[in-house]
Amino acid sequence: MTMLDPYRVLDFTDERGEIGPMVLGDLGADVIRVEPPGGTGARRVEPRIAGADDDLASLSFRAFNRNKRSVVLDPGARPADRDSLEALVASADFLFESGLPGTLAPFGLDAAAVRRINSRIVHVCISPFGIDGPRAGEVGNDLVVAAMGGPVFLQGPGDRPPVRVSVPQVWRHVGVEAAVGAMAAHARMLKTGTGAFVDVSAQCAMTWTMLQAMDAHAIQGFDFERGGSLMLGIEIVQPCKDGHLIALPTSDIIVGLLDWLIEEGAIDASAREVDWELYDQSLRYPELAQKWTLADMVEILGGFFARHTKRELLDFGIARGITLAPVGTVPEMLELEHLAARDYWHELAVPGAGVVKTAGAWAKSNESSPAPVPSSLAAPPHDRHRPPHRAEVPRAGAAVGGAGA
Repeated sequence: MTMLDPYRVLDFTDERGEIGPMVLGDLGADVIRVEPPGGTGARRVEPRIAGADDDLASLSFRAFNRNKRSVVLDPGARPADRDSLEALVASADFLFESGLPGTLAPFGLDAAAVRRINSRIVHVCISPFGIDGPRAGEVGNDLVVAAMGGPVFLQGPGDRPPVRVSVPQVWRHVGVEAAVGAMAAHARMLKTGTGAFVDVSAQCAMTWTMLQAMDAHAIQGFDFERGGSLMLGIEIVQPCKDGHLIALPTSDIIVGLLDWLIEEGAIDASAREVDWELYDQSLRYPELAQKWTLADMVEILGGFFARHTKRELLDFGIARGITLAPVGTVPEMLELEHLAARDYWHELAVPGAGVVKTAGAWAKSNESSPAPVPSSLAAPPHDRHRPPHRAEVPRAGAAVGGAGA
């Protein structure tokens, strides 16, 4: 038995919210994608398998729709589908939608109708700016939401305009926030017997990704800037022998590396007599600088890192409790022994693309772990009939299916 085995999730999302229901599906919930006859637009999102034209050609759709089934309903054209849809809503514990407010309208639903059918359901609505306020209803793509949420302001070198993250991230953050909000609302429902409407603003979710940057001004009197809060102009991504790592030239890093630095002749033994806490203060107040300034340590550490591999520096940092964080490439992530030990990556046969590695269980429990993701629980084809579940959506042509159905 898995963590959410007793629960059902209805997924009306597009590509902006699809990871939220998938998270619950990974934990064992029965997730049913409710799609119009033409299929959800998420099935057409790039990148796609070259030369493929079926409803599973989208690699994005395959990545974020595993552990789901699919049902095709057209309640506006077929009265029987209206009954089927209401039966599904009545049977569900969660309902997810994403996009601009009103995305359920083509199915003849809104928040009030969902609540009327099932007063215990947790209804999650994901949108760029929330369902109320002056920007409710406005379109917001990945870059717009990230910029208006705040994190773009902190991205990139301080001597140029902000930069965006190369691979879109916003809707993945937001979808996971929606899953967390859904579980919190469900916990409340178990105590009160009353469902909830969870309004997830993508802008607000992205603001939370800035972490302590939100509190910086209240604590230190000024905001964080690109390049760091105190060490303006210092690159925290440093070259090393076989790539890059993230390391700040602060006292905890320096003291942790000191014996190694002295052993290699990168710095002389008198460094052991330096008050490195005072050095940290000199980062903000240069007049407190001692023998080695910030610029000196940047040069010393840069030369030291260039002589060592990411693996050497990571192992040393773990042993000493200091942050020497390698910047991993995609191939390196696929070979990372920590993820291998957790059985994280799984092979999946994808027609037209061969056998590929796909992310597996992201959480484990002492009592029940999400099972590996077999091909039979990969992203569901559109309009695929699976007999054991047909009775749940009783109309001719209705489809509840998964891969391998």
